[in-house]
Amino acid sequence: MLIQASAGFGMLYRLDLIKAAMELLSALIERQEPGGEVNASQAELGARVGLSRNSANTAMALLESRNLVLRPKDRKYRTC
Repeated sequence: MLIQASAGFGMLYRLDLIKAAMELLSALIERQEPGGEVNASQAELGARVGLSRNSANTAMALLESRNLVLRPKDRKYRTC
């Protein structure tokens, strides 16, 4: 999954994200490795911040729709 670095935490309030999406984005950023890859499933990330499977799915879809998160075809999450 790719996270646009230009969004930065200082500007996230402008995106009007739901709490679950903010928490999931935070978990993605915490888990990123050099090069931006995040080796965790959506379920693992959701569980890390206490989200149900449905809430994690909704939050991830919102992040993707806002072009904050890009999911490559290999299904590995990446941040940049």
